[in-house]
Amino acid sequence: MPTCARCRCCWATAPCPPPRSTRWWPARRSSACTRSTTRAAEARLAGHLDRAGWIGVASSGTLARVPGHTARTHRPNPRKPHVAQFVSPVDGRHSVGACASETSQGAGSGVAAPAVVTASVASSLSSADEARIRQALGELVPNVSIEEINETRLPELYEVFVGGQVLYISRDGNTLVQGAMYDIPSRTDLSERSKARRRVPLLDSVGPEGRIIFGDEDAAHRVTVFTDIDCGYCRRMHEEIAQYNALGIAVEYLFFPRGGPNTEAWGKSVSVWCADDQLDAMTRAKAGEAVPERSCENPVADDYELGRKVGVEGTPAVYNTDGIQVGGYLPPQQMLQRLEMLKANSGS
Repeated sequence: MPTCARCRCCWATAPCPPPRSTRWWPARRSSACTRSTTRAAEARLAGHLDRAGWIGVASSGTLARVPGHTARTHRPNPRKPHVAQFVSPVDGRHSVGACASETSQGAGSGVAAPAVVTASVASSLSSADEARIRQALGELVPNVSIEEINETRLPELYEVFVGGQVLYISRDGNTLVQGAMYDIPSRTDLSERSKARRRVPLLDSVGPEGRIIFGDEDAAHRVTVFTDIDCGYCRRMHEEIAQYNALGIAVEYLFFPRGGPNTEAWGKSVSVWCADDQLDAMTRAKAGEAVPERSCENPVADDYELGRKVGVEGTPAVYNTDGIQVGGYLPPQQMLQRLEMLKANSGS
Protein backbone atom coordinates (compact mmCIF):
# COMPACT_ATOMS: atom_id res chain seq x y z
CA MET A 1 0.00 0.00 0.00
CA PRO A 2 1.30 3.49 -0.75
CA THR A 3 2.57 5.65 2.04
CA CYS A 4 1.89 9.29 2.57
CA ALA A 5 3.76 11.18 -0.14
CA ARG A 6 4.98 13.80 2.29
CA CYS A 7 5.60 12.37 5.73
CA ARG A 8 6.26 8.74 4.72
CA CYS A 9 5.25 7.89 8.25
CA CYS A 10 3.46 4.59 7.94
CA TRP A 11 6.01 2.60 5.90
CA ALA A 12 3.29 0.64 4.11
CA THR A 13 1.41 -0.27 7.27
CA ALA A 14 -1.63 1.84 6.42
CA PRO A 15 -3.11 3.75 3.49
CA CYS A 16 -3.00 7.52 3.60
CA PRO A 17 -4.90 10.01 1.41
CA PRO A 18 -3.03 12.92 -0.20
CA PRO A 19 -1.68 15.01 2.69
CA ARG A 20 -2.21 18.70 3.21
CA SER A 21 -0.01 19.51 6.15
CA THR A 22 2.16 16.62 7.36
CA ARG A 23 5.43 17.35 5.69
CA TRP A 24 8.02 16.63 8.36
CA TRP A 25 6.26 15.53 11.52
CA PRO A 26 5.25 11.85 11.74
CA ALA A 27 3.91 11.96 15.29
CA ARG A 28 1.24 14.58 14.68
CA ARG A 29 -2.33 13.91 13.59
CA SER A 30 -2.94 15.57 10.24
CA SER A 31 -6.46 16.31 9.13
CA ALA A 32 -5.55 14.24 6.07
CA CYS A 33 -4.26 11.16 7.89
CA THR A 34 -6.50 8.21 8.63
CA ARG A 35 -6.59 6.78 12.14
CA SER A 36 -4.66 3.73 11.04
CA THR A 37 -1.95 5.94 9.54
CA THR A 38 -1.64 7.92 12.74
CA ARG A 39 -1.42 4.75 14.82
CA ALA A 40 1.25 3.39 12.50
CA ALA A 41 3.23 6.62 12.69
CA GLU A 42 3.08 6.69 16.47
CA ALA A 43 4.01 3.00 16.69
CA ARG A 44 7.04 3.52 14.47
CA LEU A 45 8.22 6.50 16.52
CA ALA A 46 7.56 4.68 19.80
CA GLY A 47 9.43 1.65 18.49
CA HIS A 48 12.54 3.66 17.78
CA LEU A 49 12.40 5.35 21.16
CA ASP A 50 11.88 2.01 22.90
CA ARG A 51 14.86 0.39 21.21
CA ALA A 52 16.99 3.40 22.09
CA GLY A 53 15.75 3.46 25.69
CA TRP A 54 13.65 6.60 25.12
CA ILE A 55 10.13 5.30 25.56
CA GLY A 56 9.75 7.11 28.86
CA VAL A 57 10.62 10.38 27.19
CA ALA A 58 7.87 10.00 24.61
CA SER A 59 5.24 8.97 27.12
CA SER A 60 6.18 11.75 29.53
CA GLY A 61 5.66 14.37 26.86
CA THR A 62 9.18 15.79 26.79
CA LEU A 63 9.45 15.52 23.04
CA ALA A 64 9.57 19.15 21.95
CA ARG A 65 7.61 20.38 18.99
CA VAL A 66 9.40 21.67 15.94
CA PRO A 67 8.64 25.40 15.46
CA GLY A 68 5.85 25.87 12.95
CA HIS A 69 4.36 22.40 13.48
CA THR A 70 1.77 21.04 15.88
CA ALA A 71 2.79 17.92 17.76
CA ARG A 72 0.55 15.80 19.93
CA THR A 73 2.88 16.07 22.93
CA HIS A 74 3.03 18.21 26.03
CA ARG A 75 5.04 21.38 26.25
CA PRO A 76 8.75 20.51 26.59
CA ASN A 77 10.49 20.75 29.91
CA PRO A 78 12.82 23.79 29.67
CA ARG A 79 15.31 22.07 31.96
CA LYS A 80 15.82 19.24 29.50
CA PRO A 81 17.38 19.28 26.03
CA HIS A 82 15.28 20.31 23.08
CA VAL A 83 14.38 17.30 20.91
CA ALA A 84 13.60 17.77 17.24
CA GLN A 85 12.05 14.87 15.30
CA PHE A 86 12.38 14.85 11.54
CA VAL A 87 11.69 12.33 8.82
CA SER A 88 14.48 12.01 6.29
CA PRO A 89 13.64 11.87 2.59
CA VAL A 90 12.78 8.33 1.61
CA ASP A 91 15.19 6.74 -0.82
CA GLY A 92 15.68 3.26 -2.18
CA ARG A 93 16.86 1.73 1.06
CA HIS A 94 13.66 2.71 2.87
CA SER A 95 11.33 0.77 0.68
CA VAL A 96 7.62 0.86 1.32
CA GLY A 97 7.77 -2.96 1.40
CA ALA A 98 8.36 -3.96 5.00
CA CYS A 99 6.50 -5.43 7.96
CA ALA A 100 6.93 -3.30 11.08
CA SER A 101 8.66 -4.87 14.04
CA GLU A 102 6.08 -5.91 16.61
CA THR A 103 8.60 -5.81 19.45
CA SER A 104 9.05 -2.12 18.80
CA GLN A 105 5.85 -1.70 20.78
CA GLY A 106 7.78 -2.20 23.97
CA ALA A 107 8.27 -4.69 26.72
CA GLY A 108 7.25 -8.28 26.83
CA SER A 109 9.46 -9.79 24.18
CA GLY A 110 11.71 -11.46 26.67
CA VAL A 111 14.86 -10.22 24.94
CA ALA A 112 16.41 -7.05 26.25
CA ALA A 113 17.80 -4.35 24.03
CA PRO A 114 21.56 -4.66 23.53
CA ALA A 115 23.39 -3.35 26.55
CA VAL A 116 26.57 -1.46 25.90
CA VAL A 117 28.80 -0.73 28.86
CA THR A 118 31.65 0.85 26.95
CA ALA A 119 31.57 3.50 24.26
CA SER A 120 33.79 4.21 21.31
CA VAL A 121 34.50 7.93 21.20
CA ALA A 122 36.25 9.80 18.42
CA SER A 123 39.77 10.67 19.51
CA SER A 124 39.30 14.31 18.47
CA LEU A 125 36.33 14.71 20.82
CA SER A 126 37.40 16.64 23.88
CA SER A 127 36.76 15.13 27.27
CA ALA A 128 34.75 18.19 28.24
CA ASP A 129 32.46 17.84 25.22
CA GLU A 130 32.07 14.12 25.83
CA ALA A 131 31.18 14.69 29.47
CA ARG A 132 28.67 17.38 28.52
CA ILE A 133 27.00 15.12 25.96
CA ARG A 134 26.83 12.19 28.33
CA GLN A 135 25.43 14.36 31.09
CA ALA A 136 22.76 15.81 28.79
CA LEU A 137 21.64 12.40 27.55
CA GLY A 138 21.83 10.95 31.04
CA GLU A 139 19.53 13.65 32.38
CA LEU A 140 17.08 13.05 29.55
CA VAL A 141 17.21 9.24 29.73
CA PRO A 142 18.81 7.77 32.86
CA ASN A 143 21.08 4.76 32.23
CA VAL A 144 21.07 5.33 28.48
CA SER A 145 23.65 3.17 26.68
CA ILE A 146 25.75 5.27 24.33
CA GLU A 147 27.53 3.05 21.85
CA GLU A 148 29.63 5.58 20.02
CA ILE A 149 30.22 9.35 19.75
CA ASN A 150 31.78 10.91 16.67
CA GLU A 151 32.37 14.38 15.33
CA THR A 152 30.47 15.43 12.22
CA ARG A 153 31.42 17.89 9.50
CA LEU A 154 29.48 20.51 11.46
CA PRO A 155 31.72 21.79 14.28
CA GLU A 156 28.89 22.20 16.79
CA LEU A 157 27.17 18.87 16.12
CA TYR A 158 28.12 15.36 17.24
CA GLU A 159 26.92 11.98 16.02
CA VAL A 160 25.75 9.60 18.75
CA PHE A 161 24.84 5.93 18.32
CA VAL A 162 22.14 4.67 20.68
CA GLY A 163 20.36 1.35 20.24
CA GLY A 164 21.74 0.85 16.74
CA GLN A 165 20.38 4.21 15.61
CA VAL A 166 22.11 7.51 14.99
CA LEU A 167 21.18 10.77 16.70
CA TYR A 168 22.79 14.20 16.57
CA ILE A 169 23.44 16.38 19.59
CA SER A 170 24.84 19.88 19.84
CA ARG A 171 28.12 20.61 21.57
CA ASP A 172 26.33 22.38 24.42
CA GLY A 173 24.03 19.40 24.90
CA ASN A 174 20.87 21.48 24.55
CA THR A 175 19.61 20.33 21.14
CA LEU A 176 19.04 16.78 19.94
CA VAL A 177 18.06 15.86 16.39
CA GLN A 178 16.80 12.49 15.16
CA GLY A 179 17.02 12.05 11.40
CA ALA A 180 19.38 11.68 8.48
CA MET A 181 22.19 14.04 7.54
CA TYR A 182 22.71 14.43 3.81
CA ASP A 183 25.55 15.77 1.70
CA ILE A 184 23.57 17.73 -0.87
CA PRO A 185 26.11 17.96 -3.75
CA SER A 186 26.70 14.20 -3.80
CA ARG A 187 23.23 13.31 -2.47
CA THR A 188 24.92 11.02 0.03
CA ASP A 189 23.13 9.93 3.18
CA LEU A 190 25.91 10.52 5.68
CA SER A 191 23.90 8.94 8.50
CA GLU A 192 23.42 5.73 6.56
CA ARG A 193 27.11 5.68 5.69
CA SER A 194 27.99 5.89 9.39
CA LYS A 195 25.52 3.15 10.27
CA ALA A 196 26.82 0.99 7.42
CA ARG A 197 30.36 1.28 8.75
CA ARG A 198 29.21 -0.07 12.10
CA ARG A 199 27.08 -2.82 10.56
CA VAL A 200 29.82 -4.49 8.52
CA PRO A 201 31.65 -6.24 11.39
CA LEU A 202 28.31 -7.20 12.95
CA LEU A 203 27.03 -8.80 9.75
CA ASP A 204 30.40 -10.40 9.01
CA SER A 205 30.30 -12.10 12.41
CA VAL A 206 27.88 -14.65 10.93
CA GLY A 207 29.52 -16.96 8.41
CA PRO A 208 27.85 -18.98 5.64
CA GLU A 209 27.28 -21.86 8.05
CA GLY A 210 24.99 -19.62 10.11
CA ARG A 211 22.79 -18.53 7.20
CA ILE A 212 20.20 -20.11 4.94
CA ILE A 213 21.44 -19.19 1.49
CA PHE A 214 19.54 -19.15 -1.79
CA GLY A 215 21.90 -18.51 -4.69
CA ASP A 216 25.28 -19.36 -6.16
CA GLU A 217 28.54 -19.00 -4.28
CA ASP A 218 29.93 -16.86 -7.10
CA ALA A 219 26.86 -14.60 -7.41
CA ALA A 220 27.61 -11.04 -8.50
CA HIS A 221 25.71 -9.64 -5.52
CA ARG A 222 25.06 -10.97 -2.04
CA VAL A 223 22.51 -9.57 0.38
CA THR A 224 21.86 -10.34 4.02
CA VAL A 225 18.13 -10.45 4.69
CA PHE A 226 16.61 -10.41 8.17
CA THR A 227 13.33 -12.24 7.67
CA ASP A 228 10.16 -13.13 9.53
CA ILE A 229 8.46 -16.23 8.17
CA ASP A 230 4.99 -14.80 8.79
CA CYS A 231 5.71 -11.34 7.35
CA GLY A 232 3.71 -10.69 4.19
CA TYR A 233 6.48 -8.77 2.44
CA CYS A 234 9.01 -11.45 3.38
CA ARG A 235 6.77 -14.04 1.78
CA ARG A 236 6.33 -11.89 -1.29
CA MET A 237 10.09 -11.54 -1.61
CA HIS A 238 10.61 -15.28 -1.28
CA GLU A 239 8.01 -15.99 -3.96
CA GLU A 240 10.43 -14.28 -6.35
CA ILE A 241 13.60 -15.90 -5.01
CA ALA A 242 14.30 -17.63 -8.33
CA GLN A 243 14.20 -14.27 -10.10
CA TYR A 244 16.67 -12.72 -7.65
CA ASN A 245 19.00 -15.66 -8.17
CA ALA A 246 18.65 -15.48 -11.96
CA LEU A 247 19.74 -11.83 -11.81
CA GLY A 248 22.88 -12.80 -9.91
CA ILE A 249 21.63 -11.92 -6.42
CA ALA A 250 22.29 -14.44 -3.66
CA VAL A 251 19.88 -14.09 -0.74
CA GLU A 252 21.30 -15.00 2.66
CA TYR A 253 18.64 -15.29 5.34
CA LEU A 254 18.97 -14.53 9.03
CA PHE A 255 15.97 -14.90 11.33
CA PHE A 256 14.15 -11.93 12.84
CA PRO A 257 10.73 -13.04 14.14
CA ARG A 258 9.25 -9.64 14.91
CA GLY A 259 7.22 -10.75 17.91
CA GLY A 260 10.27 -12.07 19.71
CA PRO A 261 10.59 -15.35 21.64
CA ASN A 262 7.65 -17.58 22.53
CA THR A 263 5.79 -16.67 19.36
CA GLU A 264 4.57 -18.80 16.49
CA ALA A 265 7.01 -17.18 14.07
CA TRP A 266 9.90 -17.93 16.43
CA GLY A 267 8.93 -21.59 16.62
CA LYS A 268 8.63 -21.79 12.84
CA SER A 269 12.11 -20.29 12.50
CA VAL A 270 13.56 -22.96 14.78
CA SER A 271 11.76 -25.71 12.87
CA VAL A 272 13.04 -24.40 9.53
CA TRP A 273 16.61 -24.28 10.80
CA CYS A 274 16.39 -27.78 12.26
CA ALA A 275 14.82 -29.31 9.14
CA ASP A 276 16.79 -31.87 7.12
CA ASP A 277 16.36 -29.66 4.04
CA GLN A 278 16.50 -26.05 5.20
CA LEU A 279 15.88 -24.55 1.75
CA ASP A 280 12.77 -26.62 1.18
CA ALA A 281 11.51 -25.97 4.70
CA MET A 282 12.00 -22.22 4.29
CA THR A 283 10.11 -22.22 1.00
CA ARG A 284 7.24 -24.25 2.43
CA ALA A 285 7.01 -22.10 5.55
CA LYS A 286 7.03 -18.89 3.49
CA ALA A 287 4.21 -20.37 1.38
CA GLY A 288 2.12 -20.84 4.50
CA GLU A 289 2.51 -24.60 4.60
CA ALA A 290 2.96 -26.44 7.87
CA VAL A 291 6.55 -27.39 8.64
CA PRO A 292 7.16 -30.36 10.97
CA GLU A 293 8.02 -29.04 14.41
CA ARG A 294 11.69 -29.60 15.16
CA SER A 295 14.06 -28.63 17.93
CA CYS A 296 17.84 -28.45 17.87
CA GLU A 297 20.69 -26.08 18.58
CA ASN A 298 19.85 -23.05 16.47
CA PRO A 299 20.91 -19.43 15.82
CA VAL A 300 17.46 -17.81 16.02
CA ALA A 301 18.11 -15.97 19.30
CA ASP A 302 21.55 -14.84 18.09
CA ASP A 303 20.10 -13.64 14.77
CA TYR A 304 17.37 -11.75 16.57
CA GLU A 305 19.82 -10.03 18.90
CA LEU A 306 22.07 -9.22 15.95
CA GLY A 307 19.13 -7.63 14.16
CA ARG A 308 18.45 -5.39 17.13
CA LYS A 309 22.09 -4.31 17.23
CA VAL A 310 22.08 -3.62 13.50
CA GLY A 311 18.94 -1.52 13.93
CA VAL A 312 16.34 -3.64 12.12
CA GLU A 313 12.99 -1.82 12.26
CA GLY A 314 10.95 -4.11 10.01
CA THR A 315 11.23 -7.14 7.78
CA PRO A 316 12.55 -7.92 5.33
CA ALA A 317 15.60 -5.80 6.15
CA VAL A 318 18.06 -6.13 3.27
CA TYR A 319 21.75 -5.18 3.53
CA ASN A 320 24.54 -5.38 0.98
CA THR A 321 28.09 -6.48 1.77
CA ASP A 322 29.06 -2.89 2.61
CA GLY A 323 26.47 -2.77 5.38
CA ILE A 324 24.16 -0.40 3.51
CA GLN A 325 20.44 -1.02 3.87
CA VAL A 326 19.24 -1.68 0.34
CA GLY A 327 15.60 -1.62 1.33
CA GLY A 328 12.72 -3.64 2.61
CA TYR A 329 11.03 -5.59 -0.14
CA LEU A 330 12.14 -4.51 -3.61
CA PRO A 331 11.11 -6.31 -6.82
CA PRO A 332 14.03 -8.26 -8.32
CA GLN A 333 14.83 -5.79 -11.08
CA GLN A 334 14.70 -2.82 -8.71
CA MET A 335 16.88 -4.69 -6.25
CA LEU A 336 19.46 -5.29 -8.97
CA GLN A 337 19.41 -1.64 -10.02
CA ARG A 338 19.88 -0.53 -6.43
CA LEU A 339 22.77 -2.95 -5.87
CA GLU A 340 24.46 -1.94 -9.11
CA MET A 341 24.15 1.73 -8.20
CA LEU A 342 25.63 1.16 -4.75
CA LYS A 343 28.44 -0.90 -6.24
CA ALA A 344 29.25 1.82 -8.77
CA ASN A 345 29.22 4.51 -6.10
CA SER A 346 31.54 2.52 -3.87
CA GLY A 347 33.98 1.97 -6.72
CA SER A 348 34.14 -1.77 -6.05
